[in-house]
Formats: sequence, structure tokens, C-alpha cells
Amino acid sequence: MSQPPEQPNGTDRPMNRTRDFRPADQTAVRDLIQAGLRSRWGAGYDPSANPDTDDLTANYLDPGGEIAVVDVDGTPVATGILCVEQPPGFVAAVTGTTPIGRLRRISVSEHHQRRGLGRLIVQDLVRRSAHRGLRYALVSTDTPWVDAVALYESCGFVTVHVDGEETHLLRGTEGL
Repeated sequence: MSQPPEQPNGTDRPMNRTRDFRPADQTAVRDLIQAGLRSRWGAGYDPSANPDTDDLTANYLDPGGEIAVVDVDGTPVATGILCVEQPPGFVAAVTGTTPIGRLRRISVSEHHQRRGLGRLIVQDLVRRSAHRGLRYALVSTDTPWVDAVALYESCGFVTVHVDGEETHLLRGTEGL
């Protein structure tokens, strides 16, 4: 059995559990997602290019998605979103046309990275997919973001398609 992630200094709250997003998390989770994008894209990052983060409930929960959160001392430090979608054409050849779980907006605060929280969020979203009866989970990331690709591969995903600068990875959910 794996050990829980290390705790940051001065924190005795375990970070080995996810919880469901609450409407009161909106600002903190939006800021967490945008901080991750800003870290990735630097000074050229434009938050207005990601309006979906301005209302997570309307854009993800209301259409039937789920948002997982890990917090420390009541503050979200990691998050990820599960959407139920029809598979894109390049995946349908493997999955058929039944809906799949699509993992989106996975982000871990800079001060809490390298502690297993990204893995915890990914594994939780894959389990949520399985509990919904979805046979496959798909995640996409920018191809140059090799750390993200490595994380998803270490969680059992395999690359099924690369188009331009984006890598799409798939895994089954059976047995979870």
C-alpha cells in the first residue's frame, strides 16, 4: 500500500483524500487552475482564454461532470474535472461510441507539487469514471509538457493519438 503524500511544514491535515467540489470553492479552484496555466505558459498566459473556469458549476457540474478537490487546512491545493463525453473519432476506434470519462483541468498548486497529489486526483477521476459505468478514461495534454505525459502514463494511460502539439492518452477503468 502506498504511503500518503508528505505534509507541508506546519500541516498535520492528511492530503491523501479527495472530496467533491463545493460552490464555495469556485474562486480558490479557479485561481488554482489559472495559476497552473500561468506557470505553464508564463507571461503570455491570458486568463480570458479560459472562460470555463469562471463558473465551474455551470460549465462542468450542471452538465453532469464532477470536480475533485484536495485541500490543506481548508484551502484547495489540487483539483481535476471529470466530464462524460462521446469519444472523439480517433478514440472511438478503440472504445466504440459509448460515452467515456474525460479528465480535464488537472492542477496542483506550485507549493504542493511532487507530493503525489496529481496522481491522487488522476486516480480518483478514473475511479469516478468506473463508478459511473464508463469503460474508458481519456486525458489530453500538450505534447511538450513531458512531466504531465509521464504522470498519466504512470497512472496506466497509453498514448492513442498525437495531433500537432497535443497528446491524447487513454486507459480502461474495468476492475476499479
